[in-house]
Amino acid sequence: MKNELGYLYDDQKYTANFVQKVSESIASTISAVNVSIRTNRLLEQTKLQTEEMANQEEELRQNMEEMQATQEESRRREIELQEILANMKIAQASEEEYKDNT
Repeated sequence: MKNELGYLYDDQKYTANFVQKVSESIASTISAVNVSIRTNRLLEQTKLQTEEMANQEEELRQNMEEMQATQEESRRREIELQEILANMKIAQASEEEYKDNT
């Protein structure tokens, strides 16, 4: 009888040890899955942020091109206006000289 009780005790000890090891393995697997899920979420978030930044970069590039075109147009108009003003001054000076000579 004593031998049977020792066997049962050893069997229960083995079973408890086995259950503990399996529980640790399951807990470890659940933890790994949770880490994997979080990593995938972060990766997806990073991809979305990268796409958003690329879109913003493209929009900024287009805005800069438009600003450059606007600046070039403003410079061209300024030069035209300066030429018109210079021609008007020449015409005015010629007119005043003509009046002075007549």
